[in-house]
Amino acid sequence: MQGSLHLIIKILDTKINFMSCFIVAIVEFSESVYEFREDDASTEICIVLTNNVTIETNLQVRVQTEEGTTNGSDFQGIDEENMMINGPRTCFTVQGIGTDGLVEPTEMFTVSLESLNPSRLMLSSPTEVTVVIMDSDSESVIKLRCSGA
Repeated sequence: MQGSLHLIIKILDTKINFMSCFIVAIVEFSESVYEFREDDASTEICIVLTNNVTIETNLQVRVQTEEGTTNGSDFQGIDEENMMINGPRTCFTVQGIGTDGLVEPTEMFTVSLESLNPSRLMLSSPTEVTVVIMDSDSESVIKLRCSGA
């Protein structure tokens, strides 16, 4: 009986030592909120490494957008499952943002991250950020002067 107990302890020790060999990278969005004007045409969103580790192999995240208060025509959505994190800063571009000629309230959509290598890549909170689109169109105001009434 003592021999079996000793064997179990040895296996547990080996698992602990094996797990401690991994260095975990921690990433987060570079901003908590991204803001841009509707006529900017695109915006860059970045993910940054927050701990000082060297990434020797590519780590992967899934980047996904959700419409929020936009109607789907205000930007080109992203659902990229294999975005590589291979350095201290990884950026991607959200395309298709353009002026539509309509005066409208400020709109927003969200971008979320999911680690595809959770044992080697952790995400800091929040894992979702808001992207604000400020309208660049304005209402035309016509002033009329009436004389001789």
